[in-house]
Amino acid sequence: MVAMGLGLGACSLVSEALWPAAGSKNPGATVTRVEIPASPAEQRAAGAAAQQGMSTAVGQRAVQLREEAGRLQSLSTGHGQTLQQLRAENIDAAQRYQTLVGQINARLQVGTTPGNPILTGQLAQAQGELDRFSANIGSLSQLSGQVGAAASMGTYLLDSLRNAYAISGAVEEDHRLLAQVEDEVGRTMVSIDRMRTELSEDIARQSSYVSRERSNMTTLGSAVRTGEFYGPGLSARAIGPAAANARAAAPAPAARPLVTIRYDRPNPAFEQSLYAAATRALEARPQATFDIVGVAATGGGAGDAAMATANARRQAEQVMRALVDMGMPADRVRLQARSDNRATANEVQVFVR
Repeated sequence: MVAMGLGLGACSLVSEALWPAAGSKNPGATVTRVEIPASPAEQRAAGAAAQQGMSTAVGQRAVQLREEAGRLQSLSTGHGQTLQQLRAENIDAAQRYQTLVGQINARLQVGTTPGNPILTGQLAQAQGELDRFSANIGSLSQLSGQVGAAASMGTYLLDSLRNAYAISGAVEEDHRLLAQVEDEVGRTMVSIDRMRTELSEDIARQSSYVSRERSNMTTLGSAVRTGEFYGPGLSARAIGPAAANARAAAPAPAARPLVTIRYDRPNPAFEQSLYAAATRALEARPQATFDIVGVAATGGGAGDAAMATANARRQAEQVMRALVDMGMPADRVRLQARSDNRATANEVQVFVR
């Protein structure tokens, strides 16, 4: 009887442990979910279904399209890595370029000698960095073409996948595989479209930057040659080319020139005053154009008059080149010449219109 009592007690404990009594509360108990793997029979059945799908024409086409989708994804990943690499190279080139330009401008601001060899070397280095930056724009354009080809491939894959659904003789596994591949291609196409937009924006922005900085480099080179600080190129203030009809209808130059450069001594220094005057004119009228008039002093004899006329043309061309070097577009500068028998020395007059 004692043994039977102990046995019944043990059974009661086991029963309560396995099947708790209704209404009993155990706040500390937790439920653990155990995943039971598929049995060998189930795995064989799934493999047979997949093999049956691959044995159909639609299943074989789905497998082929999945391989092409994998190649498309690999292309997209590679193009993305190339884009990031080109961006990093552009950042490095721009930083080195801006550092060199800053050093040159700082030296010019405190004053230096004309044609300082140190500044000339830094100018050449800055030009090299700008050239590398420009070359990367070509690489970005090439990459844009490759990304466009990948986008065309993705469009072809999506069309092929949608057409595959209409082919008869497919099993359910075939359509499930087609849907999976279609989702993968759709996600890849989102990345490709975003990359195409970013490339277009990068190319436009960096092309504008290079164009602007090349004009500034021309102005900076002129400043290094003269040893004087000018500032940003005039092209930054000259907004848009003057229209041909506006130029034709423009009034005659004002009676008072913007700048008068007298050549009563050899090689007069006029660059700084010309830059300052042109800057003020463009701030007031961003679409202004300039007339450069070489005035020949022809009050002497015939031989002296001919020499003065030739010198006046050469001097006017010198002023024109200086203005273009400062960043003024060449199509907005017009060269003229006239004689004055009352003038005692040649001069060049700059008019704004």
